[in-house]
Amino acid sequence: MAENSGSKNVAYFAGIGSSVIFGLSFLFTKSALEYTNPVYFLSYRFFIAFITINLLRVFGAIRIRPYRQVFKELFFLGLVQPVLYFILENAGVSLSTSSEAGILLSTIPIFVMILARIFLKEKIALPRVLSILTALAGILLITAGKGLSSGGTVLGPVLLLGSTLTAAMYNILSRKA
Repeated sequence: MAENSGSKNVAYFAGIGSSVIFGLSFLFTKSALEYTNPVYFLSYRFFIAFITINLLRVFGAIRIRPYRQVFKELFFLGLVQPVLYFILENAGVSLSTSSEAGILLSTIPIFVMILARIFLKEKIALPRVLSILTALAGILLITAGKGLSSGGTVLGPVLLLGSTLTAAMYNILSRKA
């Protein structure tokens, strides 16, 4: 039983860590986009990820075993999440503020909940709705306290909304897969 609770603790810390990294990525992306354009920045991110995965594979930390049966599902997952999501996110962040990006991308759980109801026929539990709305309200309060400045273009938030939808679609597709 102790091993199970240890695994849960690791999962909780991993979830918290990934959320912190995800949240800070908007700030880092906005800063990096002052020095390069979105396509170059995206290529840098993918190159570093490619090198990291291959180093982990070479040193035996991970094993990659491709299966033909899952190739189609993995192809669509790969197209939606790394490709479409990051293109839309990087372009959106470059045309808006990091506050706007944080607010718009914090709506991902809302879209996931709606799409899961439509495509996966999941039931929507009241505690889940309340926790999502509470988190969104907290983000809005923090941002409103700082003051919301416009990025100057409508295209930025539209692209960020597109990245939000692709992130939600990725979540649904990965659950289905």
